Amino acid sequence: MKRWPRVQTPFEQGGYLVTTSSINEHVIDIGNDDLDAQYKNAKNGSKYIAQKTFDDIFTLDRYQFLLQIFNEFCIFCMMSNMVFMIFGGALPKVDCRLFDSNFSSLLDDRLAPKMEYEFASAAVEFNLICDQKVWSTYATSLQMIGVIFGAFVNGQLSDTFGRRKVLIVNLGALAILCGLSAFSPSFAIFILFRFAIGCFVGGVNTIWSVFIIENLPRAHRFWLCNLVTWAPNYIILAFAAYLMAEWRKLALLCSLLSLPGILLLIFVIQESPYYLLQKGRYKEAIDVLTTISSWNSESIPRREIAEIVALEASKKHREKTATFIKRYTYLDLYHSPRLALYTITTSFGFITANCVTYSLLFNLSIVDGSLYVNTALSGALRYVIGISIALIDYLCVNAGRKTVHAGSMAFIVACLSGIVLILNYEVGDKYAYLIRMFTLIAFGITGSIFTQLWLITAELFPTVVRNLANAHGNVLSRMGSAMAPSIFELATISPEAPYLLLTCISTIDIIAIWFGIPETKNKHLIDDFISERIHNSKQRNEERTAIVITSDPKPNFSPSTQ
Repeated sequence: MKRWPRVQTPFEQGGYLVTTSSINEHVIDIGNDDLDAQYKNAKNGSKYIAQKTFDDIFTLDRYQFLLQIFNEFCIFCMMSNMVFMIFGGALPKVDCRLFDSNFSSLLDDRLAPKMEYEFASAAVEFNLICDQKVWSTYATSLQMIGVIFGAFVNGQLSDTFGRRKVLIVNLGALAILCGLSAFSPSFAIFILFRFAIGCFVGGVNTIWSVFIIENLPRAHRFWLCNLVTWAPNYIILAFAAYLMAEWRKLALLCSLLSLPGILLLIFVIQESPYYLLQKGRYKEAIDVLTTISSWNSESIPRREIAEIVALEASKKHREKTATFIKRYTYLDLYHSPRLALYTITTSFGFITANCVTYSLLFNLSIVDGSLYVNTALSGALRYVIGISIALIDYLCVNAGRKTVHAGSMAFIVACLSGIVLILNYEVGDKYAYLIRMFTLIAFGITGSIFTQLWLITAELFPTVVRNLANAHGNVLSRMGSAMAPSIFELATISPEAPYLLLTCISTIDIIAIWFGIPETKNKHLIDDFISERIHNSKQRNEERTAIVITSDPKPNFSPSTQ
């Protein structure tokens, strides 16, 4: 088996000079029979000009199509479980001025209060009416606490054991628990299942976004993320809920629809090559990239892929230690004042997005109209708005991540401010249709906000802590999700108070993102902290560079230290 040297590469005149002077430090086993020819070229002093970079292997071809199919099933699995309580916890309409739960429990069937509902939720089945309806809010909040726990734990696990393996475990557990929850004998057991499901939803959500972005073509990340997203799945979920009409059947259907995504991930979708490269598993990175390339109409030869990996590996020798691979933690997100500012800014963005999204979502029942129709409309608006913003990003070169984010949040602030004015002047009944319209539009825009924040986080942080950064944002954001169902309790003080609070935190988010982070659009993903420092000081030339192989004597290859 031939070995390819991983060597120190000084940064010189905008390019990387690759020599064989330090091959005894470390080698890359790429299993390539063409290395002798490469060595002969090097010995003769010939030059090899790199025609492709790491990002160029990912093209809009068959593998990307399969990746997006997996992405859709994964998103539906996540989304249907995350917002299941829209239907699963939907409260029936009952006259609580005549009956309370203690009194109604003593009544026989002939005197029991009549409940009106569109969907036979768990709250309907277990008689969560009047003073007992607060348990539905508790179940939603406890599920979100589970999401926090899952995001925190799985962010570290995925950076240790790999994105794909941990994602398979989380998706499998989510499908099993969702199916088992359909057989809950009591609401207490149902709450426990919602907490456990929340843990794995948090895990999937944390890993999935980074895993997908690391496998997308750099120039097409934004519009692909908006093409296959949560938005249309709200329509699918509303239609599924309408057909099932009962929460147990809906839970079983959501469980079954998770299986295609799991099978694709096991048998087709590959591990993130960025992760493998960062962990020093170069042979596996070449195998993965070769497999990905084989799905495409024009596959890249393994020899050329090996050269690309060798180039990327050589860049990593700017790290002080060649053989030591550090295990990074959440503390490394505060590695420097600049990185700490990025962490705090993006995390607050996630908190804001979740507060706005889930406070409006879990209170759709107070908005005029059918719950099914409002859920479907909100999904349709999220999709149309998301695609429109994606087109703006793709067609307008000057529309950077920060500009798009600030503009999107400004629309949300305008909608929420409109509701505040309507309620403040006590004309809510007269302009109920405007409140409904502003609510659905504001909720529709939030779908694109999440996509923007995922991209900003992925493009801003080095590969070594990218998943940790996403997990950190998810952990803090889920605190907003856990509080969101209770935000509308402020309406007991003043009807416009919940909307005023959401308006204020949205305005702060605009200011924080605009002044707290640099523009990241069309930037190469950063691998390590040294790359991050070079990137931020603007010392690296963004142009594609060549590598020059010098003619050194043929080396004695040492065993790989991987």
